Amino acid sequence: MKIITNLWLYSLVIMATFIIFTLSCSDEDNKPNNEIPDIVRDIDDNEYPVVVIGDQIWMGENLRTTHYNNGTEIPNNLSDSEWEETVKGSFAVYPHEDIDGINTEEEMTNAYGKLYNWYAVKDERGLCPDGWRVPTDDEWTKLTDHLINEYDLHNDDQIDEIDGVGNALKSCRQVNSPMGGDCNTNEHPRWASHRTHYGTDDFDFSALPAGLRNHDGTSLYLSHYAIWWTNTQYDKIYSYSRFINSSFGNIDRDYNNKNTGFSVRCIMDLQD
Repeated sequence: MKIITNLWLYSLVIMATFIIFTLSCSDEDNKPNNEIPDIVRDIDDNEYPVVVIGDQIWMGENLRTTHYNNGTEIPNNLSDSEWEETVKGSFAVYPHEDIDGINTEEEMTNAYGKLYNWYAVKDERGLCPDGWRVPTDDEWTKLTDHLINEYDLHNDDQIDEIDGVGNALKSCRQVNSPMGGDCNTNEHPRWASHRTHYGTDDFDFSALPAGLRNHDGTSLYLSHYAIWWTNTQYDKIYSYSRFINSSFGNIDRDYNNKNTGFSVRCIMDLQD
């Protein structure tokens, strides 16, 4: 009787071990970070760091491509009137001529990325590399909610405290940054100085204030605003965006004219 009991217990242990091993292997196979690259390249062979926040996988820099993912060149160098009237995808580079410390268009692009209108975001030829896409409005909300719920960060522009979602996503590069070291810099790319709000870059998202090209063609807010398109339309004229301001600690939601030029961050297209 004792031998039978011992054999039964031994068999039970073997079976439990097998089940646990099988489940653990299955979990490992389903983890998205098994397939996460260290970098991603666009069609122009620009490299971008890859950032994991929760179960989302983001580019760690603003997009710089000059071609759709099928190789077609994206129109650029549009005059103000052409920029305002076009209904086709286009990009712009923030003008460097009046910016101290940036001497060429290439330097501006390397520092802050390019500014795309929303028609480029939605073009069926693809703005992001294979396996990546422009995030939806809901996916930006998911990012914000994750940082609020998991890290006890606030997202209120009325709270004058450092622990805001926007500050946590900002690059630490800033004029007079209290972080010191390489974070305290006057060299581009960087945020404008603010007495309270500064980037801590807690998640390597490294948000940088590339400003915008307004729908009328004017360029504004370099070093003060980081603004990204979502791929979600508001109506026939406007689409949703997300933005971070140098003077506040949150990340905010807005809708803007589709002819406005904003930065783009791509997100990995994870299949369920």
